[in-house]
Amino acid sequence: MGTIYNFTHSSDLDGITSAALLVRCFGMPIKNVFFSQPDGNVFNQSMAAIKKLKGSGNLLIVTDIAVDKSNTKIVADALREFRKNNNKVIWLDHHEWDISTVKELSKYCDFIIAGQLRVCAAELVYRILCDKSNLCDELVKIAHFADFAIYPKKYEKQIWIVNHAMKILRLNESLDNPRLRKLVLLVSKGKYNDRYVVSAANRYLKRRKPHMDALLEDTKVMNIGKIRLAIGYSEKLSNQEASMELLDRFGADIAVYVPTDTGNCSIRCKSHVDKSGMLRIGGVDGSKLARALGGGGHPLASGFPLTAYGNKNFTKEDIEKAEKKIIGKAQLIYGR
Repeated sequence: MGTIYNFTHSSDLDGITSAALLVRCFGMPIKNVFFSQPDGNVFNQSMAAIKKLKGSGNLLIVTDIAVDKSNTKIVADALREFRKNNNKVIWLDHHEWDISTVKELSKYCDFIIAGQLRVCAAELVYRILCDKSNLCDELVKIAHFADFAIYPKKYEKQIWIVNHAMKILRLNESLDNPRLRKLVLLVSKGKYNDRYVVSAANRYLKRRKPHMDALLEDTKVMNIGKIRLAIGYSEKLSNQEASMELLDRFGADIAVYVPTDTGNCSIRCKSHVDKSGMLRIGGVDGSKLARALGGGGHPLASGFPLTAYGNKNFTKEDIEKAEKKIIGKAQLIYGR
């Protein structure tokens, strides 16, 4: 086998764990892990980087990154270029894709899975590619719980330490972020409580309060049809923590968190935990709103970029336009 490369989602523990499993189980060098998003500038950069990968007989594994109709062509072009030299592609994602996108990208993947909504991407990586071990079993459990916002007492601390640390370690996001690569390496060894991770998490917690206060002060709550929608604005917060705070604090059915420093918005929906399958079920399908706004994800956890994605200085006008668009799309989808 030639060189293994991994492009993975940079925003959550699922993407980090997917990469960690490949590092652990295949001895993949950490320098071959690259970080992306399902949309925006960094996504376009990752497709350009795939085109530039050299050599033959190599394997590209893409994990926890969804594709939709708007960016199918750019992905197809990148994979086509990579596969010219007898290279292979595996794409493992659990988010819901349009059937036409799966069909098109199947032409350029040797193996592809999308839309497995009851598991996370790390579970797909583990089941399909990795040998079983006790440590990998635990890594995958934690990734699953984190991705489905389930916090069993045994793993709650690990989930939030990494979640908080990532908000610091992802600053100045780049494909080859050395801070995230170090996090992947530590997770591959099960070292969630390493000093490096805990220190980053503590830095996040120290600065969190004023931004959480701003979020709660600037939240707009309204009823649309039979659902209650909360839209909150702030910066420098964990997307998952902020959006779930909106759900709990305002009794919302759908919470939209708009981070004014990145524009990489998060949607969470009220649900309950099915303990038999360890899944969150029920609630409104927020992914419909995410897709209408140029993003995607799970029914209960999804996201989208603001139109001004990549501009870290959102003006008041940018925010007002975004709010109108979010409310308008929500009224079309849920106001019937």
